[in-house]
Amino acid sequence: MLALRVALPLLATTLPIIRLGLNGGADDYLVKPMEVSELIAPCRAVLRRPGSCLSVVLKAGSLRLDTAHRETRMNSTLLGVGRREVDVLEILMRRKNKVVSRRALAESLCDQDADITPNADDAAVSRLRRRLEASKADISMRTLRGIGWMLLDGSDLRR
Repeated sequence: MLALRVALPLLATTLPIIRLGLNGGADDYLVKPMEVSELIAPCRAVLRRPGSCLSVVLKAGSLRLDTAHRETRMNSTLLGVGRREVDVLEILMRRKNKVVSRRALAESLCDQDADITPNADDAAVSRLRRRLEASKADISMRTLRGIGWMLLDGSDLRR
């Protein structure tokens, strides 16, 4: 029989699971009841960690995003991309050549402490698109009106 090892971040929320989980390799624990922001913070921290379950350097065409250092490079040139645009880019690069819905992007970018306008995601996508076009990127950001966005790398630009 073939054994499969899967590297998966684990967050325990109930006492029996906390004891077993932490001894078995869980990343963190929370005590119920909890605020949503208390749940989101450790989840984001776990997902930011470099490891075998998430790639540290994302690639699309000649664009590279170092998720640990939050640096974006086109070939070897460092692009000055803002924090929110880097967040948008990471989400799109992790789902390269697939549609990211407006709702999925909004939920991924949700910041419990920030009071943002309804079009903040559209503005971040627009700024990112302009920056990528200015750098002569061999990738393209496609807007699917009313649905969301899609990042296409050089081999898929003909679609």
